[in-house]
Amino acid sequence: MLRVYLARNGEYRVEPLLEAGYHAHGDSMEWLLGITSAATDPANVLSSMQQGKWIAKGQLSQLLAHIVELERRKAQTNSGEGNWTPEDHEPSLISALLDEKKFAEARAELARIPEGKRNSWPWLDSELRLADAEGRLPQLAAQWKKQPESAPASNFLQSSVQALSAPSKRIVMRFVYERALDAAS
Repeated sequence: MLRVYLARNGEYRVEPLLEAGYHAHGDSMEWLLGITSAATDPANVLSSMQQGKWIAKGQLSQLLAHIVELERRKAQTNSGEGNWTPEDHEPSLISALLDEKKFAEARAELARIPEGKRNSWPWLDSELRLADAEGRLPQLAAQWKKQPESAPASNFLQSSVQALSAPSKRIVMRFVYERALDAAS
């Protein structure tokens, strides 16, 4: 019955039904992803529930990864026609992977983003959080000092340090400060 409802109504008032089914199936993400495939636009149905507090801890990245994959397929088949692009959910996916401490997967997703984009919002937040988690932030700052043209803009760095550990914040803010001093001389 739920498949028929999804096929006819899409995301309209479906979240309570999906939540009940999800819990009835032992918080199974596989069940949730399978049942939503009956909708005309499964990515839209799934994205409507990504803010739901009922998704089990550690499963948000699975949900977002599926949404991103559906959006990538849609973008390939409907180039230029759709309103959604994978970039709508990729930052959320990477953030969820970092929250779940799935660093290798987060690094793989970040690698799909062109280098030039990674130095701007929203990608820089994820880039810095990953470098902080892996202990690579001092090397990253040293690389920025050697190649200042490849370093992110200071305003992006300043707004991206909020989620970092205290030592990492100091490293980034020191780089910003030294850059400003060099520019003033």
